[in-house]
Amino acid sequence: MQLNGARVLIPKHYLLGILDRIKSNALDLLLELEEVDLSIGSPGGVSAENNGDVRRVIHTHLTQNIYGGNVTNVQGDNAVTATGDGAIAIQISTGDHEALLQQVRELLTEEAASDLAKALDEDGESEGPATRKWLQKVKNGGYTLAGGMTVNAAYDGAVELLKLYFGG
Repeated sequence: MQLNGARVLIPKHYLLGILDRIKSNALDLLLELEEVDLSIGSPGGVSAENNGDVRRVIHTHLTQNIYGGNVTNVQGDNAVTATGDGAIAIQISTGDHEALLQQVRELLTEEAASDLAKALDEDGESEGPATRKWLQKVKNGGYTLAGGMTVNAAYDGAVELLKLYFGG
């Protein structure tokens, strides 16, 4: 058997609604970035590389991942909320080495946290080859996992923890 054709009909008003939402989110991001510094987007102006506040704003808008039904999303400085079965509240400030390693200990093992500490020391303040090698080991199932956790969940969790640690 072979498929002769397939199509999905999407109403025009649905697509227009999606585009409106994208435009609104982009405008919200721009307005928040301008609150940090009006030189954003100008040649030689403030960027995510040289301003932690810009990284925080971008991280808030672009890396939010909400899993599960009936979740509550809390944004802002020092805001952490977790409710419901299996919910986990995590708060890691950019560059908070000890908080990152503590979360890795809970997600994986002491060995994984120790290996990550060595990788971070080797790479410095940005994600480098040693950190990526550590993530690959997590992805390949190289560490013992917390009870009931899958390799994919551990990898996704490790990626999110590193995003928080590196600021986006």
